Amino acid sequence: SMLQLATSQEFAGENEEAIKWYEQIVKEYPQIEMAEKATGATRRLQSIGKPFDLRGQGLDGRPIDTSSLRGNLVLIHYWATWCEPCKQDMKQLKQLLSQYGRQEFAVVGVNLDNDPKAALTHLRAERISWPQLHDSGGLDSSLAKQMGIFALPVMLLVDTDGTVANRAITIEELGAELKKRSTSSR
Repeated sequence: SMLQLATSQEFAGENEEAIKWYEQIVKEYPQIEMAEKATGATRRLQSIGKPFDLRGQGLDGRPIDTSSLRGNLVLIHYWATWCEPCKQDMKQLKQLLSQYGRQEFAVVGVNLDNDPKAALTHLRAERISWPQLHDSGGLDSSLAKQMGIFALPVMLLVDTDGTVANRAITIEELGAELKKRSTSSR
């Protein structure tokens, strides 16, 4: 019930109240698996202006480390094939990448499918080429726990210095941010 209170407060935009509930879960039940995810949710809610690096194995088997993208604006996109809004965001991300180029803007996907084959099939069909992290476990994977991902999609924007600029950016806000940065750099 504390988790329901925490997530409902978060979705209502009451982040300080949500953090209190997430922290209460960790304090009272540190041994349960949900405590790790509550810690991640607190980390995500308090991430603005803090360094963000994500490392792991890609769906293609190669290692991915977002610190190698410093100097770029980086969107971290948590998604799964069963999430229709995620797939719509991906179509728009493809357009934004083609419009703003890959010189100053990069996308890293974090796939939370239980079956990596479903993700690979979708990526091939949609011709999605940006790096994709994956770890078994779906919404219970270490990648989901690290930032307390309970629902999808979630998109974080990491600034050129490697710090979180926005922990819950929408595709529309991203488009406006890229346009603003593109205009101001001319």
